[in-house]
Amino acid sequence: MSVYIYPTDTVWGLGASIFDFKANLRICEIKKTAVNKQISILMATLDDVREYFNLPPTTNLELLRETFRLEATLGFPVAWMQKKIPDYIFSDSTWIGVRYIDMVSFPSIQRLMNKVLTPITTTSLNYSGDAPITSEIHALEFAKKIKDCTVIPLLPTDPPMSGEASCFMCFDEKGAHKLIRAGRFSERLQEYAKRLF
Repeated sequence: MSVYIYPTDTVWGLGASIFDFKANLRICEIKKTAVNKQISILMATLDDVREYFNLPPTTNLELLRETFRLEATLGFPVAWMQKKIPDYIFSDSTWIGVRYIDMVSFPSIQRLMNKVLTPITTTSLNYSGDAPITSEIHALEFAKKIKDCTVIPLLPTDPPMSGEASCFMCFDEKGAHKLIRAGRFSERLQEYAKRLF
């Protein structure tokens, strides 16, 4: 069982391999959330996104890359899944939250993904209801409290975190979108969403 604490483009994250059921149960315990609460996944590459999801043939892949750069979590319909993602990741939801952070520009994410070698679950590092952690000092303090985790340190070449939660946009099977959670780039994300699929 391996639980990871790691920096992201937004806030500090908490996650594990999507295939490590015990580690993901531990994340629920750490955050004090229900076991059946949906959790998003972080993909290492856009090719991984395309491997796990049968995106519509009209998908603008360059725009998809740009959309993820807007600190976005995209909710893809479960019906688009083409490579098995464990049911406990999305519970009884009709969509799966997906993030992609360009590893070339974020070496800490590259280190994490190279260590785990599978998509990982991704949620903010905090207790449910508390503000997400945005500083490395607080992330390390949190790690000491929970003990059974691996911290992926922030590297000097990592870009700064925004300190805000990711914007969350869900899509239905026809590609129609709905903003679930606003973020720094909500307006631009909604414009991109109209042309994405």
